[in-house]
Amino acid sequence: MTQDAGTPQMPIAVLAGMHGAFVFPVMADRKPIGVLAFSSREIREPDHWLLQAVPAIGSQLGQFLQRKHGEEQLRESEARYRALTALSSDWYWEHDENQRFTRMSDHVLEKSGISAAAILGKTRWETGIRYDATDRVALEADIDARRTFQDFEFRRVDAHGVERVVHISGVPMWDESGRYVGYRGIGRDITEQKQAEQGLADTQSQLDVALDNMPGALVYTDKDLNIVVCNERFKEMYIVPEELLQPGRPYPEFLHYLVENGYYGEGDPSALVAQRVESLRNPSGRSFEDHAPDGRWYHVLRRRVAAGGTVTVATDITERKRREEELRRFRAAMDATADAIYLIDPVSMRFIDVNATACRMLGHTRDEMLEFGPAHVLDVAPGELELAYATLMRNGAGIVTVEASHRRKDGSHVPVEIQRRALPLEEGWIIVVVARDISNRIRAAEQLKESEEKYRLLWETTTDAVVLLGADNRILYANPAVNDVFGYTPEDLQGSDLAVLQPERLRLAHRQGVKRYLETGAKKLTRRAVEVPGLHRDGHEFPVEIAFSQITMGGKPIFAGFMRDISERKKAEAAMRHHAVQQGLIAKFGQQALASTDLDELINQAAKVIDEGLNAGFCVILQLAPDGHSLVVKSGSGWSEGWIGRHLTETGPDSQYSFVLASRDPVIVKDFLQEARFKPSTMLTAHAIVNGIDLRIAGASGPYGLLGAYSREGATFTSASVDFLQSVANVLTTAIDRKNADQKVAYLAQFDALTGLPNRNLFRDRLAQTLTQAERNGWQVGVVFLDLDDFKDVNDTCGHAAGDKLLTLVAHRLQQSVRSGDTVGRLGGDEFGIVFSNVAEAADANLVAQQVVAALERPFLLDGEEIQIGASLGISLYPADGAGPEVLLKNADTAMYRAKEQGRNNFQFYTEELNAQATRRMGLERELRRGIERGEFELYYQPQVSLDTGRIIGVEALIRWQHPDRGLLSPAEFIGVAEETRLILPIGQWVIEAACAQAAAWHRAGRTKVFVAVNVSPAEVRRGNVVSHIRETLAQSGLDPRYLEIELTESVIMDGAESFIHTLRGLKKLGVTIAIDDFGTGYSSLSYLKRFPIDKVKVDCSFIRDIVSDPDDAAIVQAVIAMSHHLKLKVVAEGVETAQQAEFLRRSHCDIVQGFLFGAPVSAAQLEEMLVGGDGQRLLPGPGGSPRTLLIVDDEENNLRALKRALRGEGYD
Repeated sequence: MTQDAGTPQMPIAVLAGMHGAFVFPVMADRKPIGVLAFSSREIREPDHWLLQAVPAIGSQLGQFLQRKHGEEQLRESEARYRALTALSSDWYWEHDENQRFTRMSDHVLEKSGISAAAILGKTRWETGIRYDATDRVALEADIDARRTFQDFEFRRVDAHGVERVVHISGVPMWDESGRYVGYRGIGRDITEQKQAEQGLADTQSQLDVALDNMPGALVYTDKDLNIVVCNERFKEMYIVPEELLQPGRPYPEFLHYLVENGYYGEGDPSALVAQRVESLRNPSGRSFEDHAPDGRWYHVLRRRVAAGGTVTVATDITERKRREEELRRFRAAMDATADAIYLIDPVSMRFIDVNATACRMLGHTRDEMLEFGPAHVLDVAPGELELAYATLMRNGAGIVTVEASHRRKDGSHVPVEIQRRALPLEEGWIIVVVARDISNRIRAAEQLKESEEKYRLLWETTTDAVVLLGADNRILYANPAVNDVFGYTPEDLQGSDLAVLQPERLRLAHRQGVKRYLETGAKKLTRRAVEVPGLHRDGHEFPVEIAFSQITMGGKPIFAGFMRDISERKKAEAAMRHHAVQQGLIAKFGQQALASTDLDELINQAAKVIDEGLNAGFCVILQLAPDGHSLVVKSGSGWSEGWIGRHLTETGPDSQYSFVLASRDPVIVKDFLQEARFKPSTMLTAHAIVNGIDLRIAGASGPYGLLGAYSREGATFTSASVDFLQSVANVLTTAIDRKNADQKVAYLAQFDALTGLPNRNLFRDRLAQTLTQAERNGWQVGVVFLDLDDFKDVNDTCGHAAGDKLLTLVAHRLQQSVRSGDTVGRLGGDEFGIVFSNVAEAADANLVAQQVVAALERPFLLDGEEIQIGASLGISLYPADGAGPEVLLKNADTAMYRAKEQGRNNFQFYTEELNAQATRRMGLERELRRGIERGEFELYYQPQVSLDTGRIIGVEALIRWQHPDRGLLSPAEFIGVAEETRLILPIGQWVIEAACAQAAAWHRAGRTKVFVAVNVSPAEVRRGNVVSHIRETLAQSGLDPRYLEIELTESVIMDGAESFIHTLRGLKKLGVTIAIDDFGTGYSSLSYLKRFPIDKVKVDCSFIRDIVSDPDDAAIVQAVIAMSHHLKLKVVAEGVETAQQAEFLRRSHCDIVQGFLFGAPVSAAQLEEMLVGGDGQRLLPGPGGSPRTLLIVDDEENNLRALKRALRGEGYD
C-alpha cells in the first residue's frame, strides 16, 4: 500500500503500520453493501484458502447485515404506527371469526368513559349499542359474505348518560393459508356532526315557513342558474306549471315559458331571455320594475350572494310600493374528508413522510412534498414552528391540538384541525402531525350561524312592523320597525295584547278568527294580505296592510304578523285619480283648442278647466295690453263683479305681475302676507287671497300674458298643480302661436323674412305690373340683377349672423339709392333685383347703377369692425332686351356674369354676344351632366419619379372627357363650368373612387406599388364630407391608405385656413398623404406649412420652366426645397421637361419630379406596362450618372416619342 501507486490508499491501515491488504465486496441480493478487508504488516501474497473462503464469508456477512437492517426498520415502523394511532381521532379494532373483539385502541373510548377491557372478548351486539335492525341485517350479510363494509351507524350511551353516535368500517382478515380469521377496521364518533346537522335542519325548517309566508315573492338561483328555492308567494305571482319552479330546475326554462306566453311583450324571444339571464349572472344590485301581461306591476330587486348565486325578490307594487327585505339562501356544507398525516424532522424542518390524504388535500405529489417542510403549507412567522416543536419535545409525549389553515398548491387555503406530538426515536425526535380538514365543520357552523342571523335579520331589518303572537294574542316579540309604524318601542309591546295596535271595533273579530283557526286549521287567517285600520300610539288611525303566518316553536303554534303602513300609497292612489281627471281635462281642452278659431272663447274655456282641475276657489287669465305695460283681465272664476275685463296698471318693477312676466319658472307663493319678492296685486288683496301659483303664458314672439290659481283657504298646491297649470298654458301658447303663425305665413308668402324686401314672387309680380304700365305709356324699364362680391368670405370668417346683418344693411342702402317709384327685391341668397320704372333713356339706368355701386363700396360696420364688399350688376332694358319678366331677368343675370368676369364691383349692360356665351355655357353644362350620367370620363396617369432611384414611385391621376362629338377633352375645357355649376362634386367623387380602384388593382396584379395622387377641388372640401367619402372608398377598394395622396391647392387652404384644419386632420387620421399643389402661386402666409398636417409641397411649373437660365427662379426653388426639408416635408417639382432641369433639381436635393421628360399622361393600360416588374421602369440614370445625348432623325412623331421613352431609362437626353 505504501509503494504501489495504483492501489487505493487506506489511511487508517497505513497509520496502523499495515503494508499489505486484501479487499473484497460484501454482497446482499447481488448488490454491494460494503467491503471486507484483510491487512498485514508484511508485504505478501494472500493465502490460497483465504481467497476461496472470502466470497462465502462476504455473502454470509451481507445476509446478516441485511437482516439486522430489516429488524431495525420494523421496530421504527411499529413505533411510528403506535404514535399515529395515539394521535388519530379514529380508533382501531379487530374481532375474530366469531365477531368477538380481540384488539381495541386504548385511547378511543375517552368520550364514552368505557374501557377497552370491558369490550374485548365480546361481540358488538353485547356492548349495549343501539342500532337499526335493517342496518344490522345488512352488516351481518356483509360479514357472512366476507365483504368490506363502511359507515355502519349505531348509538351508545356514555358514562355520563349522553347518547353518542358512532360510525365503523371494516375489512376481512385472512391468515397465510387464506383462512378467514376475522375483521379489522376503524371507528369514529360523529355525535357533534349529527348535532350540527340537526340544528341546521331545524333552522332551515323555520326559515322555509317564514319564506312561504312573507308578503314578497322570492326565488334563489345558484351560480349555474338552477332554482334552489322559491316561496309560495312567487308561485302565486307567476302562473306557470309547478314543475318549472321545482328546486334544481334551470331558471332559464321558467324565463322561456314567460316569454313564450307574452309576459315580456313583443320582441326576439332569445334576446328577451338572454337579457334576463345576463341580469341573473351579473346583477347590478339595483331595483327595477316588471310589467305582467295581466296589468300588474312588480318591484324587483336582484342581488348576488356570496356563494355565487342570485336572490330575486319581487313585490306586487300595484297595491304596495315597498318591498320586503330579501332573504339569502346558501348551499349545504361539503362532506368531511379523511385526516392528513405528516412526519416532520425538527432539525431540517422538512417532511420525512406524508400520506395520500395529505397529498390529495394539498394538491402535491408525495415527491414534491418531501422536498419542503411544514413552513411551506403554514402561514407562520419565522421561528414560530421551531419554537412550537421544541416545546413539544421538551414536554415529552403530550398532544397539542390547534386549528390552522394549510396552503394548497394552487394558492388556496384549507382550514384544518391539527394534533401535534413529539415522538422520540433512537436516532432523535420526530414530529407527528395529524390534520383534519374541518371545512365542512366550519362551513356547517357558519351556515347555522348565518341562517339564524338571516332569520333574525329578516325581521330586524325590514321596514314593516313584525310581531310574534302566542295563542293568547300576547306579543312575544316585536321588531324595531314597530316604532316607525305604531310609535311603540319593542320593549313597550313585549307581553302586551295585540289589541293595543287595533281599533276597538276590530279586536273581537280578530280574537274570534284566531280561535277558529286553532280549532279548525282554517287558512283564511294566514298566507294572505288584508287591509285593515291600525291604531297609532298617539290615537290616530291609519291604513295598514297585514299578513299572518304560523310557525311552531317548542311544539306550540306561534303567529308572525307582518304589518305595513300604506298611508302614502293611499295618498298616491288618490293623487293618481286626481291626476287622471286633470289629464282628461287637458286632453279635452287640447281638442277644443285645435278646433277653435275664437281665441277669446278658448281663454274662457281655459279658466273653466283651471277651476275644475284645481278647485282652488280663484283663477285668472291676464293678457298684455297693446301698450306692452298694462294687463287686461280676460277671464277667471271666483272674483267679485266688475273685475273681469278690467285693465290693471300695477306693472311697476316691484309689482307681482312684472315679477311673474320676467320669470321663466312658475311662481309659487305660500303666504301673500309674508311675500317679500314683490308687492301682491290689489286684485288679490281685495279678495283676501292667502296663497297661489302664477306663471306666464309664453309666445313665440314674447309673453302673451299670465295665468294664476289662488286660494284664500290655504289650499295645498303641489308640483302636480304646477304641471297642470303649465299644461293649460302650453295649450294656450300653441293656439296663440298658431294664430300668429297664420298671419306671418301670409306675410312671408310675399316678403323676405330677413330684409323685409319683396321676395322673388312679389318682385316678379311688380315687374310684370311695371311692364304692363310701360307698354301702355310707352316707357322704358330697366331690370337689374345684382350679386354681392365676396359675400361668402364674410359668412365664412364672421359667421352667418354677421352675414344676415350685412344683407339687411345692403337692403337698406339699395332702397336709399333708388328712386321712390323703383322696386328693390331679394331674389335669394346674396342676389337682389331692382326695377327702374319709367327710364327715359339708357343713361338714366347707367346713372342709378353707378349710385348703387358707389353706395355698396362704402364700408359696412359689423360688430365694431369695418367690412368692405362690392357688387356685380347686370342690366337689361325693356323693350330692347326682352318683353317678358323672365326674359329680362335672364338677360340681366347674363350681364351680371359678364360683370363678374370684368373684375367685379361694376355693372354691364346685356348684349347679344353675352347671350351667345351664356348659351354656350349652358350647353356645356347640359353635356357635362349627360357625360356624368353616361360615364364618359376616364383617368390618365402621369408618372412621378424619385430623383434618388430614377424609378417611378407614384402617379398623378388626371381626368379626361371622352366627348362623343369633340373627342378627348382636357380639364381646361370643362372644369371651370363644372366648378361653377357644382358638377365638380360628382366628378371629384368619381375621380377618387376610380383612382383608388385602379391603384388597388395594380397592387393585386403584382405591379410596382406606387401611390396615386388625386386633386380635390375647393367645392369638395367645403361640402364637408370629403373625409368620410375617402374612408368609404378606401374600404371598398381595399387600397392601403399609404398609397393615396390628396392634393389641395394653396388657394383652397388659405380660403379657409382655420375651417379646413379639421378636414386636414381627418385625412391624416385615415393615413393618407397630403400635398400642397401649385405652391407659391397664391397670396398665402407660409405659416400654414408648420400649422397644418402637410406631407409634401408641389412646386408650380412656372418656377421650374426657367430654373436653369433664371437665377431668381433657381433661388426660389432652392429656398422652397431647403425650407420644406427643414419642416420635414418632401418636395415635388412639376413641369420638368429637360434633363438639365432634372439634374439641377437633383443637385438641389429635390425628392420627386414630374413632367414630360418622364412621360405625358397616359391611360391606365399604358402605365401598367411601365410598372411591370418589382421596381418598375427606370426613367432616370442612377445618382451621379451623366445624361447621354443621342441624335435621332425621324419625321414620324409617334416613333420619336416611343424611342424617347425607351432610351430615357438608359440615361439618354
